[in-house]
Amino acid sequence: MNYSNKMKVKNFLKSIKDPHIQNLIITDIADDSRFVKKGSIFFVIEKPNFDIFSVLKKIEKKVKIYAVDLKNKDRIKKMAINKPVIYLKGIENHFYQAVKKFYKPKLNLKIIGITGTNGKTSTAYFLHQLFKKNGKKTAFFGTIGYFIGSSKYKINHTTADFLTLYKMIKKVSQKKINYLIMEVSSHSIAQERIKGLNFTRCVFTNLSRDHLDYHKTMDSYFKIKKSFFFQSNCYSVVNNNCLYGKKILSSLNKKISYGVKSNSDYQAKNIKLFKNRTKFDLVWNNRVFPVSTKLSGYHNILNILAALASAHSLRFSLDKLVKTVPSLKRAKGRFQEIAQNIFIDYAHTPEGLEHILSSLQDIGYEKIISVFGCGGQRDKGKRKIMGKISSQLADVTIITSDNPRGEDPSYICKQIKKGCLNNRFKVIINRKEAIRKAILLYRNKKEIGQKVCVLVAGKGHEDCQILKNKKVPFQDSKTIKSILKNN
Repeated sequence: MNYSNKMKVKNFLKSIKDPHIQNLIITDIADDSRFVKKGSIFFVIEKPNFDIFSVLKKIEKKVKIYAVDLKNKDRIKKMAINKPVIYLKGIENHFYQAVKKFYKPKLNLKIIGITGTNGKTSTAYFLHQLFKKNGKKTAFFGTIGYFIGSSKYKINHTTADFLTLYKMIKKVSQKKINYLIMEVSSHSIAQERIKGLNFTRCVFTNLSRDHLDYHKTMDSYFKIKKSFFFQSNCYSVVNNNCLYGKKILSSLNKKISYGVKSNSDYQAKNIKLFKNRTKFDLVWNNRVFPVSTKLSGYHNILNILAALASAHSLRFSLDKLVKTVPSLKRAKGRFQEIAQNIFIDYAHTPEGLEHILSSLQDIGYEKIISVFGCGGQRDKGKRKIMGKISSQLADVTIITSDNPRGEDPSYICKQIKKGCLNNRFKVIINRKEAIRKAILLYRNKKEIGQKVCVLVAGKGHEDCQILKNKKVPFQDSKTIKSILKNN
């Protein structure tokens, strides 16, 4: 990524008193040796499981100056570094402040942050489209990629690390973009990756079990999510159907609610669900707006409501927004029909899996063949729960491998199997063979006249499987198409 940025040291590190160092012109900030550019200031920040000092000499030709924590002064002096070194007490805080000043976005950029367990990507993607179709330049940062104008960037996390995020936001502001819509993960809130960002709107989709390998308890998980809504002095757009959403709303002054079952500022009524479309009435301020969308599923009504409420609160015409809804496209890998009656979805949480299976029932499917697994080295407690949900809502459950990482996939499958309430399940660890079996079962059931479909859940848009420490190319959509073509 190319960032055209130059700044004197004194303009982003006020504590430096040496005139020579103060006037050095820096072209980039780095804290990772893999991404150092010529003319960089390199912040030597210690990281777990990696000796940052082992690479300093290797990157010396590119680095213009090193910033080092004062406690490591003696160690650096022994290394005979041939570039200027500045010593700072509490390096992390200086790093945060330097990044914020060096990559400060333009003031007219409005940032909308969307957090929640499920629905972040769809809501953000819908809002991205609503803005574009109503004449605004937008950028979108999320799980399916970082989109700036016509360019797409692949980032390893839903919300990038602090430095990368600020660099990307700077790039957005250089493109004269009006709005940035970004997904905000619980990890990014806890790890202060979004520290210092001024959000114009903060959106809450929902909260259910996920990431308990990291947050340990639902209460801790909720507190992290909730804290996001008190970091910016802006209006929050919150799902009033979710118990946790209600708790957030009760604590806020500047708030906008949306929902279906509860009295909300933006409420959906008279809902009609079909396979390839959904209709409902949006009620706002005692006015009724008929809404029609080509998207299916009850959960997408809430995602659309969140997007409409957010855009309208930013002074977009609600009449024009509603007229735009029929043209909204789904995000890649979200309730996506790959072939007739064969769907993929990113659902990888108990609530996400329940939502998608229930949505398939709502649009008329009598039999569902469910294919899913659970990620390794992640929340183990949800595995049994997801097995139970699939056994309750699907006619057949095929338990398979997802991203096992360093865990034995057969062990993960065994844990999922413990939740199944009946014997209508199979364990096929090889994901391709599991999908092949599901398609074969689908064809047999279809032949006897049943309204049947296949759901392959858990990976959605992902293009690889993580096996131990390797990423092996694998995409559910391509696998399905290949099996259908060759069988």
